[in-house]
Amino acid sequence: MPSASGYSKPTKTRPRLHVCFVVAAIAGCATEPTALSRSVGGIRVDVAWITASAATSIDGASGKFVLATASPRNLTELAADSSAIGAALLVGDPRFDRALRTELEAIRGALIPFSQLRPCARTIYVLSPFEEPPASAPGWLRRGLASQWSVQLCRSSSPDVVLSVMIADGPRDFRVDSDTVVVSSLRQRGGGNNWFISALPPAFTDGLMLTPEEAARTTFLATRTRLSSVPVPVYQWDDRLDDNRLASHVSWLVTLEKPVKVRSKVDGSLRSANDLIVQRRETTQLTADFFVAASTQPTQRWFAFLKDTTGNSTSIALDSVSVRVRGPHRFDAVEIVR
Repeated sequence: MPSASGYSKPTKTRPRLHVCFVVAAIAGCATEPTALSRSVGGIRVDVAWITASAATSIDGASGKFVLATASPRNLTELAADSSAIGAALLVGDPRFDRALRTELEAIRGALIPFSQLRPCARTIYVLSPFEEPPASAPGWLRRGLASQWSVQLCRSSSPDVVLSVMIADGPRDFRVDSDTVVVSSLRQRGGGNNWFISALPPAFTDGLMLTPEEAARTTFLATRTRLSSVPVPVYQWDDRLDDNRLASHVSWLVTLEKPVKVRSKVDGSLRSANDLIVQRRETTQLTADFFVAASTQPTQRWFAFLKDTTGNSTSIALDSVSVRVRGPHRFDAVEIVR
């Protein structure tokens, strides 16, 4: 099997994320995964952080936000959980790339029992800013631009997240059948981007992402302004950033009850903003960064790709498609001005 290729630039201090390509049958993936207890750890919502209307979306028993119901196009939450288990089994299989497994375990700081991992915590549906690509787009591009499921995997003996797996809500080139992950399309439409996988340092007990409760607390403490609604998970896809923000990290769109002043980290300009994007910084430090939507947002994007999506030809002829954009996908890093 080929080595998985990195989606973002690796550093020594950041959890690395890997794109996994399914090209052969791998045994051992349960069709219907046995999830661990989905009790959600971490902080409870403090009503001081939010308005009264937002407080109606707090679960009384857990003290957590009740997130909006996901409306996936292709993959249910159960199927996403099953696919995440398949990704873990694939990486842990001795026939797969040993270097990748070794690197993930180095990040974790311990051996990873890939076959024992099961979904835990909350599986989050992360909304993409892109509309459905044209039918002529290869599968890897369709999945790369699709909304994503962010699945956290834990050992049965511990609630701490070991792997974060991002599962594309797009047409797959594999299926889970009778405890086996098998190829279904032989890469005819362009394989890959079925999932992205990252190991977590021990400090990230709840996953790579900020939880929505942490996003609310972080924003309130930085702005001293209450949130007027529940945070919304968004796919912060922006190819202008030095290191792309990925769905498994989960960015949160937070709406404030009144505008706050922010300063651009690029040019120092000041502006007011009601909506902020907050995301955990991509290091082992449990800190967060803030962004606002850039003032200029293209309504469509062009993507180029090889005409031969099967890899059976040496031709380098290119094709391209235009994909419409339905939401912000360019962001400016900012700091809050108090």
